[in-house]
Amino acid sequence: MDRNDLDVVAKLHQEMLSEEFIVRFGPRFLKRYYRAFADSKHAVALVAVDEDTDMILGALLGTLNPSLHYRYLTRRHGVYFAFLISIQALLHAKLAKELVRTRIRRYTQGVLRSIKRNAKTDAVITTSLVTKVSDITHLFVNSDVQSAGVGTSLILSYQSLAIERGVRYIDLVTAPAGMNGAGAFYEKFGWKLQRTHISHSGEEFLLYRLDLHDVAHGPARIEPRDVPHSSSHKISN
Repeated sequence: MDRNDLDVVAKLHQEMLSEEFIVRFGPRFLKRYYRAFADSKHAVALVAVDEDTDMILGALLGTLNPSLHYRYLTRRHGVYFAFLISIQALLHAKLAKELVRTRIRRYTQGVLRSIKRNAKTDAVITTSLVTKVSDITHLFVNSDVQSAGVGTSLILSYQSLAIERGVRYIDLVTAPAGMNGAGAFYEKFGWKLQRTHISHSGEEFLLYRLDLHDVAHGPARIEPRDVPHSSSHKISN
């Protein structure tokens, strides 16, 4: 994903995940959020692009090392994020109340922890670049091509990058089956349900995990679906 993709990805994100909390912070926030993933050494921002039309079909964001990525995100982009969130909170009273109730304390603590870290501490921390568990934080695909293997290709590409970095597990969350969740899709390809996860806003999600050791040895291997030439696509960073 590069800066030329940001407007289209933000629009697609708003269309496909309209109920997500961070979508309420607006497109400027979303575009800066994607930049933080694309620029981070510890994260991945992928887009699936139609090879014939160059249309963006879907996107995936993931953290290969969650703790180091969010430390980078907070230090590099935290002030700007706080500025954008504050503007939206001033404009929307309901959003402001929900922020205070569910997130403001956690956000503030994260920023303060980041500011207090000195260069010596960072030098020690950043020597540990391998983590056992990574996350797919966002995966969304244009509704017109949701049966064309786009999401599968994005996940496969992320799996390969995670294996290269020595990651053992990939986690993700999805809504329950009755709320348009994709749990059945992930289970077909070896993802295992771990537990129910409750967000800071009280929404219920299902946490799934893929063991990349199983993928490397065959049983949970995902293969892209065959698709017509008109729907062919490529994955790019």
